[in-house]
Amino acid sequence: MLKLNKALLSLTTIFFILTFSACTTEEIIKTDKSTKNNSTEVSGKELSADQSGKYKASLGNNIVVDAVVDKPNINNASILQVEDAVFDEKKLCDIFLGSSVVKKEKSPYSTQYSIGGRILDIPFKAPFKVNTPLSKHIDTIVNTLQSGNLNKFKSQELPFMTKEKAIEEARKVLMELSIIPYGSPTVYALDNKTIKQEQERLLREDKAFKDFVDMGKIRLKDNWSNEDDSYYIFFRNSIRSIPCDPFGYAVTNTDIQAEGSEVSILISKNGIQSFFINGTVYREKSVKKSNLPLITISQALISIEKKYSDVILSDKIVVSGISLVYSPVVTNSKGENRNIELIPTWLFNINQRESKGKEETQIYTNVRINAVDGKEIR
Repeated sequence: MLKLNKALLSLTTIFFILTFSACTTEEIIKTDKSTKNNSTEVSGKELSADQSGKYKASLGNNIVVDAVVDKPNINNASILQVEDAVFDEKKLCDIFLGSSVVKKEKSPYSTQYSIGGRILDIPFKAPFKVNTPLSKHIDTIVNTLQSGNLNKFKSQELPFMTKEKAIEEARKVLMELSIIPYGSPTVYALDNKTIKQEQERLLREDKAFKDFVDMGKIRLKDNWSNEDDSYYIFFRNSIRSIPCDPFGYAVTNTDIQAEGSEVSILISKNGIQSFFINGTVYREKSVKKSNLPLITISQALISIEKKYSDVILSDKIVVSGISLVYSPVVTNSKGENRNIELIPTWLFNINQRESKGKEETQIYTNVRINAVDGKEIR
C-alpha cells in the first residue's frame, strides 16, 4: 500500500501543531490480484517492465528484499517539466458546496466558502481542502499515518453504500477536477462502532490525547451512529499513466520540500465529507527529455546496496515495497517560482526494526533511485 505517511489532520499532526505550532539470490513469486494493481504471475530473475508481482533478494550488509512490486506497463518514460495545478474557485464551489448562496470570508492566508458547516478552504499558497464537522471529528480519532489505527477497521463494506459505488462517486469528482487517479485506490470502511471504540481507547491509553480533550483543544463527538459511517478513500495521482510519488520528501541540506501527490476523500451517506490533497497536483508544462530507457529493479538495487555499504546494520533492513513512480525534483527554488521536474523513479519502501534494550521501534523510510541514471534522488 502506498498511501503510507498521509498528511491528513491525524492525531499525530494535531499534537505537533499544538505543541510546536547487486543481488546474490533472487526469486519472484505471484502476488494476489486483489492486493495490487496490474498484478501478474511471473518467474525468472527479473521482472519485465510490463509486470508486477513479488520480488525477493538477499543483499549484503543485512539487507533483505521481500517486496510487492507495482509498476505500469512501460519500458521507457520521459522527464517532464511541471507546475502546480490551479483550480477555478467557482467550479470548486459548484462541486463541493452546490449552491450560489454561500458565505465567503477572506483572511491574509486564504479564502473560505461555507454553507451548513461544510467548508471549502482555498489557501493562497497551498492546495484547497474541504471539510465538515463529521470529518473533523473523524480525523481527531482516525490516524492515517503508517503507524496509525486504520488497520483497526475490519469492515469491507458499509450499509449505506457499496465500496464500489463510493469509489465511483469519488472518481467522478476527481475527473471533474481533471485529476487522473492511478489504479485502484486504497479504501477503509469506517464503521461508527469501531470509531467509538477507538475514541474510548485513546481516552484510556493516550494521556496527551486526554489532556487535550480536558483543555478543550480536542472536541469529541458524544454519540456515534450509522449516519457517521464513512469510506476513507486514498487515490494516487498520475501523469502519462505513471503514478506520482505519493509521499514527497525534504531536499537534503535545504528547507525545500519536494511535494508528493495524493488525494484522500471521505464519503458518508450525506456525500463528500472531506477532500484533501496531500502535497500538490502536478500539471505537465513540457517534455524535457523524451522516451528514455529505464533501468531494471536489479540495477536500482545496486544503488540501494551502495547507500548502506558504509553503515554497520545491527538490525535487518527489509525492502517491503517497490514501485515505479514520477518523483519531483526541484531544479530552481529562487523566489516564488519553483522549477519542478518529474523524474521516472524506483521508489523503495524500507522497514527497519531498531532495538534498544527491551524496546523495539519500527522505522519507515523511502529511498528514491532515478530510473534513468541509477542515482539516488534526495
